[in-house]
Amino acid sequence: MADLKYYDVILAPVITEKSMNAMADKKYTFYVHTDATKTQVKEAVERMFEGTKVAKVNTMNLDGKTRRRGYVTGKTD
Repeated sequence: MADLKYYDVILAPVITEKSMNAMADKKYTFYVHTDATKTQVKEAVERMFEGTKVAKVNTMNLDGKTRRRGYVTGKTD
Protein backbone atom coordinates (compact mmCIF):
# COMPACT_ATOMS: atom_id res chain seq x y z
CA MET A 1 0.00 0.00 0.00
CA ALA A 2 1.46 3.31 -1.06
CA ASP A 3 1.94 6.15 1.41
CA LEU A 4 0.09 8.80 -0.61
CA LYS A 5 -1.40 12.06 0.58
CA TYR A 6 -4.95 12.75 -0.56
CA TYR A 7 -3.81 15.56 -2.88
CA ASP A 8 -1.37 13.19 -4.64
CA VAL A 9 -4.02 10.56 -5.41
CA ILE A 10 -6.14 12.44 -7.97
CA LEU A 11 -4.00 13.52 -10.92
CA ALA A 12 -6.54 15.10 -13.30
CA PRO A 13 -10.14 14.85 -14.46
CA VAL A 14 -10.88 12.90 -17.63
CA ILE A 15 -12.29 15.25 -20.27
CA THR A 16 -13.97 13.14 -22.94
CA GLU A 17 -17.41 13.05 -24.47
CA LYS A 18 -18.19 9.81 -22.65
CA SER A 19 -17.17 11.18 -19.25
CA MET A 20 -19.13 14.39 -19.85
CA ASN A 21 -22.26 12.34 -20.57
CA ALA A 22 -21.70 10.37 -17.36
CA MET A 23 -21.67 13.63 -15.38
CA ALA A 24 -25.38 13.94 -16.08
CA ASP A 25 -25.80 10.82 -13.92
CA LYS A 26 -23.51 12.30 -11.23
CA LYS A 27 -20.64 9.96 -12.16
CA TYR A 28 -17.23 11.60 -12.28
CA THR A 29 -14.06 10.33 -13.92
CA PHE A 30 -10.48 11.03 -12.79
CA TYR A 31 -6.98 9.89 -13.60
CA VAL A 32 -5.52 8.62 -10.32
CA HIS A 33 -2.12 7.45 -9.08
CA THR A 34 -1.43 3.85 -10.09
CA ASP A 35 -0.62 2.80 -6.51
CA ALA A 36 -3.81 4.28 -5.02
CA THR A 37 -6.43 1.95 -3.57
CA LYS A 38 -10.18 2.41 -3.86
CA THR A 39 -10.32 3.54 -0.24
CA GLN A 40 -7.66 6.18 -0.89
CA VAL A 41 -9.51 7.42 -3.98
CA LYS A 42 -12.75 7.70 -2.02
CA GLU A 43 -11.06 9.61 0.80
CA ALA A 44 -9.28 11.94 -1.65
CA VAL A 45 -12.49 12.86 -3.49
CA GLU A 46 -14.39 13.48 -0.26
CA ARG A 47 -11.60 15.67 1.14
CA MET A 48 -10.92 17.63 -2.06
CA PHE A 49 -14.58 18.26 -2.83
CA GLU A 50 -16.07 19.08 0.56
CA GLY A 51 -19.70 18.16 1.04
CA THR A 52 -19.53 15.19 -1.32
CA LYS A 53 -20.25 11.61 -0.30
CA VAL A 54 -18.79 8.90 -2.52
CA ALA A 55 -21.12 5.95 -2.97
CA LYS A 56 -18.92 3.72 -5.14
CA VAL A 57 -15.45 3.69 -6.70
CA ASN A 58 -14.66 1.83 -9.92
CA THR A 59 -11.05 1.51 -11.07
CA MET A 60 -9.47 0.49 -14.33
CA ASN A 61 -5.83 -0.20 -15.26
CA LEU A 62 -4.83 0.79 -18.78
CA ASP A 63 -1.60 -0.27 -20.48
CA GLY A 64 0.27 2.34 -22.48
CA LYS A 65 0.29 2.20 -26.24
CA THR A 66 3.10 0.28 -27.92
CA ARG A 67 5.47 2.73 -29.62
CA ARG A 68 8.61 2.24 -31.65
CA ARG A 69 11.68 4.44 -31.60
CA GLY A 70 14.15 3.02 -34.10
CA TYR A 71 14.54 -0.68 -33.32
CA VAL A 72 13.43 -0.29 -29.69
CA THR A 73 9.78 -0.97 -28.87
CA GLY A 74 8.13 -0.13 -25.61
CA LYS A 75 5.00 1.11 -23.91
CA THR A 76 4.12 4.69 -23.08
CA ASP A 77 2.85 5.74 -19.68
